[in-house]
Amino acid sequence: MASSPFIIACAGGAYKCVCSMIESIPVAVRLNELGYDVVIPNYRIGMERVMPKPLEDVAATYRAALARKEEHALESDAYVVCGFSAGGSLVGEWGVASVGYGRYGVPAPRAIFTLYPSLSPWRCGPAYIADIMFGPDATEDDIAPYDVPAHIDASYPPTYLLYGARDASVPVENSIELARALEEHGVEHRVEVAETAGHGFGDGRDTDAEGWPVRAIHFLEQLG
Repeated sequence: MASSPFIIACAGGAYKCVCSMIESIPVAVRLNELGYDVVIPNYRIGMERVMPKPLEDVAATYRAALARKEEHALESDAYVVCGFSAGGSLVGEWGVASVGYGRYGVPAPRAIFTLYPSLSPWRCGPAYIADIMFGPDATEDDIAPYDVPAHIDASYPPTYLLYGARDASVPVENSIELARALEEHGVEHRVEVAETAGHGFGDGRDTDAEGWPVRAIHFLEQLG
């Protein structure tokens, strides 16, 4: 690869907090060791009908990184989005051009790394997350644009997906549904299941997800 993309890493927290100390920062350390720069946004959370503010913050993060490209010695304008749980939902939505990167006039990410994502909480997950995202009186028309699997087509960015089979917080159906959509539409992807891991394993240490940042970067570099 001529130059390395930088990585925007979005921690989870059910849109009630942003758990960067647990997820994004340890992962950033490992990705730095692998030669990749990482930007960690503190996106907006904790309000009813928070969408699309977190997506606006991803766009602002991308633009802010490029504005200081020389200062931070970023190698490229290209980037990857990485997210965990609610952050995995966020980066999944970012990959849908109509609500994500295309809406904000930002290039598509080179790849998406999504870890134990809560992509469809209104259909298979805790109802309170949907209330924070869209409000308790949200209609199907309000929610439908953000239904990631329903909007995946062949143009969706290449995706690395990892989830724990023993996730007790976010139903694994979210990840299974995403994997099915990626396969059906011929999107380049890699799906990994950590058979004994649960939710919130971050960089994977001390679980059977350990080493995933290396495997995710290998997936990225194989894209060419």
